[in-house]
Amino acid sequence: MELEKKILEIINLTEDEDDIEKIKIPASGGTSTLSINLQGGSRSTNTRDFQLRYDDWYLETYAFTRVHMNMIEDSVRTETYKEAIEMSKHLIKDKIIMDVGCGTGILSLFAAKTGAKRVIAVESSDIADAATQVMIDNKLDHIVTVIKSRLEDLVELPHGIEKVDVIVSEFMGYSLFFESMMDTIVFARDKWLKPGGVIMPDKCSLFIFGVKDAEFKGRRIEFWNKIKIEKDVYDFGVMAFAALRRAWKRYLTLENNVVTSVNKVVDIDLNTITIPELRILICGYTLTANQSKLPVICHGIGSYFTVTFSVCHKPIIISTAPWEPATHWGQTVFFFRKDVKMLPDSKIVGQFGLRKHPRYFRDIQFTISTEYLGMNESFQEVNHYLSY
Repeated sequence: MELEKKILEIINLTEDEDDIEKIKIPASGGTSTLSINLQGGSRSTNTRDFQLRYDDWYLETYAFTRVHMNMIEDSVRTETYKEAIEMSKHLIKDKIIMDVGCGTGILSLFAAKTGAKRVIAVESSDIADAATQVMIDNKLDHIVTVIKSRLEDLVELPHGIEKVDVIVSEFMGYSLFFESMMDTIVFARDKWLKPGGVIMPDKCSLFIFGVKDAEFKGRRIEFWNKIKIEKDVYDFGVMAFAALRRAWKRYLTLENNVVTSVNKVVDIDLNTITIPELRILICGYTLTANQSKLPVICHGIGSYFTVTFSVCHKPIIISTAPWEPATHWGQTVFFFRKDVKMLPDSKIVGQFGLRKHPRYFRDIQFTISTEYLGMNESFQEVNHYLSY
């Protein structure tokens, strides 16, 4: 256990009771329950100064052009935002728009061309300088003003503006919550959005399902257990343990990888949710075997998300499900320690929890309790994972 705690510390996870309470599994069976301390730890090093330095490092990763190329090349993402903004002309025309985390400014361009009176584009990384030039080159700098700042640090808006009519943002990370930008949207809503104002997109959901992914698990995790060099075999199992604690980005397909039913575990309305409510989210789940694929081995739990522009005349949805056109987000996989053989009438039950890391606050800790209920076998395990 001491070695495991050290490895968890290396990958920025913790199992200290001050941070994560033990998941309680009833001795008499039934669904595992999960409890996480809302205080988020009490480490003296978790200071505001450290968080700001860490945030500076995170934000500057968005100064690289390749990051923005990857997002703009994602046609599902970019074209859906364009469609949603253009279909909301009745909300955009002659209005004040705030683009939170504008990057190179593509969403600001969409809003300006749709008839916005003003667009306040907020970007904290150095890519803001490029976004300013983009507006000049597209002859929209009289409408779009780029502000290089953390949204949370803004004291006032330019041009005498006090409030905005619409907030638009591409805030989603892998598995929806990676990078914890949703807090910034809620902060912007509370400080800068007019009563009755609009957020685009405003609804988001996270779904989980059972995953078959033997090749990847063998190549990236089980690889470490026994490494043979010439005639000698070396045990690097400690590295396999670390790899199991990582949430892995994958590109999955319905046919090859999805082996159970799908369960929604998170439903968020950005019009009403609060920042404290985003700190920790827990939901029970049940995954039943996909009868058409039995018997099959389930190697872990996968996740995908959807976001909805509900203010459009007809709601517009971006989905990262394995059966939808691929996006740059892909899906996320949380591998089990023990593989599960899915048979008729077998199911996996448990609880899915996530929270912001108490120290590295852009990172997300996932805690998943699993109880496998099969015809001839049952077992339980609890795993902690960290966003990569």
